[in-house]
Amino acid sequence: MELKKIGVHVSESHDIGYDQSFTDTIQNAAPAAKLYVGTLEKIMTQTDDLDMFIGMPNAFGPPGVEYLMKMPSLKWISSWISGTDAIMRTELVNKPGLHITGIRGVHGSSLSDHTIFMIYYHMRNYSLTMEARKEKNWAKGSGNQADWDEAINNTVGVVGLGNIGVEIARKCKALGFRVLACKRTPIECEWVEKCYSVNELDQFLPQCDYVVLILPHTPESDGLFGKKQFEQMKKSAILVNVARGGVVNEDELLQALDKGDIAGAALDAFREEPLPKEHPFWEHEKIMMTCHHAAKSPLLFLRAVKALAENMGRYQRGESLLFEDN
Repeated sequence: MELKKIGVHVSESHDIGYDQSFTDTIQNAAPAAKLYVGTLEKIMTQTDDLDMFIGMPNAFGPPGVEYLMKMPSLKWISSWISGTDAIMRTELVNKPGLHITGIRGVHGSSLSDHTIFMIYYHMRNYSLTMEARKEKNWAKGSGNQADWDEAINNTVGVVGLGNIGVEIARKCKALGFRVLACKRTPIECEWVEKCYSVNELDQFLPQCDYVVLILPHTPESDGLFGKKQFEQMKKSAILVNVARGGVVNEDELLQALDKGDIAGAALDAFREEPLPKEHPFWEHEKIMMTCHHAAKSPLLFLRAVKALAENMGRYQRGESLLFEDN
């Protein structure tokens, strides 16, 4: 199947490190295609029809969706990232004959590194070290034996065992953690002692010292982690969210932290982003947070464009696409 016109969305609000070599790789994957590269607004001024659109999540707001819905030739939308939820929540899912894909297998390295960082931040009690440095208080910083812990004394539970979840499990297992997992349809994994179903959260959660969320945000997973789940966790447990903010009920998380149902949270994703300055997460003493940069890496889009080029070759040969969502 031929690709004649391709829109390549490069968002000004996402530092993806895009350069000319990426355009060259895409052009080489579809030599006959005309490329329209730039912001959504720039592409919209240049053409009113495309065969393929490659976009960051912020391209799929009302203006972008309306623009894409009107295209008679549009056959394929690819997200620049693994998640397609920004597309799947729109009317684009009803456009006849449209393929919707993500780019998977490229985020595992950086996201798993960030997850390990978040776990060790709590396990090695780095917040105490930072407080001691600020006060220049050696006695406080040296602490007590019980202020720090080791991997071999902890269980990590990974909720969502796709490509990224498996890489998190692999690294945690290699570091000495006991690793459990939870997935809608349980699978066997060499790095995981046992994989539970989502219906078995009540058996899974009480065993975990760190509960890592790396599941997709869907209508079924929206607010999946709330009051009931926090009450099932250990009071000493830490919630680590490197998935989407929507999988957590944030009001009930705050209540759980304030009540002591769980010991803390490490959050990289939030329901509203950028996180409002008045949001209590910014200053909550039991929350360690980062600004949705867990996946960022100078290597990320180098991997992404290579995976994209492979998928474009499959499309033009009439083969089934990788990472397609229905």
